[in-house]
Amino acid sequence: MRYNPALDGIRAIACSVVVAHHCYVPGFKGGAIGVDVFFVLSGYLITSILAAEHERTRRIDFLAFYLRRLRRLYPALLLFLAVYLVAVTLLAPQVPVLSTLREVAAAGFYLADYTVPYAGVPKNIAHTWSLAVEEQYYLIWPALLLAVLALRRGMAIFVMASAFVIATAFRFHGLAFHVPIPTVYFTFHYHCSGLLLGSALALAQLRPPASLQPVLLFAGLVGVAICTALIGRQTTSIGFGILLAEISAALLILGARPTSILSTPWLVRIGTYSYALYLWNAPIARFVRADHSWPVTFLVVGGLSLAFSAFSYHFVEQRFRHRKARPELPTPEPDRTPATG
Repeated sequence: MRYNPALDGIRAIACSVVVAHHCYVPGFKGGAIGVDVFFVLSGYLITSILAAEHERTRRIDFLAFYLRRLRRLYPALLLFLAVYLVAVTLLAPQVPVLSTLREVAAAGFYLADYTVPYAGVPKNIAHTWSLAVEEQYYLIWPALLLAVLALRRGMAIFVMASAFVIATAFRFHGLAFHVPIPTVYFTFHYHCSGLLLGSALALAQLRPPASLQPVLLFAGLVGVAICTALIGRQTTSIGFGILLAEISAALLILGARPTSILSTPWLVRIGTYSYALYLWNAPIARFVRADHSWPVTFLVVGGLSLAFSAFSYHFVEQRFRHRKARPELPTPEPDRTPATG
């Protein structure tokens, strides 16, 4: 899969609206939908990579895939959790160590999507729920993808499109029958539709005409802006808000030409830092926003998060990411996938 810098631009937009949301910036009450943009993009990229591997080799190397995911995600997550554990111990000694360890364990074992709504843990790093949703999807997706790829292309696309529709309908069903909002919002079985849409988009291999791509890009940006400004976490917002965010993300991907505005260098740079930026911004924002106005909070959180994420990317993520786990086997092209997160 050829690298497209515009996809890093989409990451930058998704992460930026999440950061603004965490900093309580006016007009960004719906900024959490950046996570849904990440989900669609992640499903698209990972499925594209796995499908390309299957096309070349007629197989998917499960072990190599899981090792790539581990090297891509876990070192940065472990660094973040270690710093968080030390910071809470030093800055908030009144917090029981066991409580902080439970938070770290829930995040580190990718269980936060279920522990947040059912146990209220983790509280201060609850944003790791999205990492859990992604990793649970990718735990089962390679095997399911093999079955999907065994179908004719048209049938495979129909199956994935149907899976997206069913997952979306299931979320609306939960809302209609008054399933608690945290359960519908956080848990994998209610919030995996974006990953399914991205996977369907990858298998469809749509190539819009160059003249249509700017229109799709503009429509996607407008959709994200509407969600960011108007969508909260009420019942109606979760149902239609998530759906609009997912459709907008799909439009962004279809309109993401390498020469588009999304490929602006500073956007691409933020996009490359997006995983670590997502990890670090939430607890910093939670600490700063309690005593400061939103402009100060945004500047402090943005600056510190960028500094931490740059360090994480260059000195942790990159070093582990490019180590070959199984050099004797052919490997797919570099995984430039975000973790949401």
